Amino acid sequence: MPNINRYYISSLSAYLIWGFIPISLKFLSDYPSGAIMYFRVIFSLIILLIISFLVQKERLRGTLRKLWNLSPTQRSKTIILIFLSGIALATHWLSYIYVINNISVQIVAFAYLICPIITAFLGFLVLKEPLEFQHRIAILLSSISCFILGSGSWENAGLVLIIAVSSSCFLILQSCLRKYDKMSLLTFYLMIAFIITAPLFSTLVSPEIQILNMEFISMILIISILFTILPLLLNTYALKGMTAGAVGILSYLNPFINFIVAFLIYQENSTWLQILAYAFIFISIILYNWRFSN
Repeated sequence: MPNINRYYISSLSAYLIWGFIPISLKFLSDYPSGAIMYFRVIFSLIILLIISFLVQKERLRGTLRKLWNLSPTQRSKTIILIFLSGIALATHWLSYIYVINNISVQIVAFAYLICPIITAFLGFLVLKEPLEFQHRIAILLSSISCFILGSGSWENAGLVLIIAVSSSCFLILQSCLRKYDKMSLLTFYLMIAFIITAPLFSTLVSPEIQILNMEFISMILIISILFTILPLLLNTYALKGMTAGAVGILSYLNPFINFIVAFLIYQENSTWLQILAYAFIFISIILYNWRFSN
């Protein structure tokens, strides 16, 4: 099998796995979203630390060595970027879990549809990346779709933006840290997320609900291994042999599966305003990716 097929299958598998994560989260809908996020951080961190010290010790050392060899100014800047990445990741996970278990799966799918376009806009603002004419139109249509969704429920629109913007900020920060090993960086992010959330334990984890039982622990382990670490490894491998644009196209598989899960498994319904918003975002996606389809 040619190498490009292996990379393609790895990326495809990663987004297929991520697409079905709402099902695992729904099993924990009786538990607080903060508790799910908190223990997902802890379990994922423990697993990554085990992998780092047993399998990727040299990569972790190499990343720390790179940080140490930077000038004091560059080292401080990099540490700030890593810290902000940890905050963005924790914010994204918490908002994502809350919306899945308390509102609807299709709202999350919508957020992931606009995420690449918001990322392009933030790249233009922060990294001064150029925007072609069709990208500007796509951003405008995405803004209209969010406004339409907000006219039905401003709470839903706000949550969509929190999920999409936190994910986009995380991706933008990663582009600034691209020369460092992704697995080592994720370990650092989870450490930061844990440090931030640890003082909020009593707020995130309701004392009235029994958390540490086999059902909860088993599902958190599945989420941490199957829906966090495994797709990350697959996608990291895929990026070695695929362009970022090709991987970006495959990323639309995630919200597409989310919509299937929402409508077929959980029998969610859409209002006519939501359908109109989806239509606008669908057109914007076509415009945004036009150069890849030519």
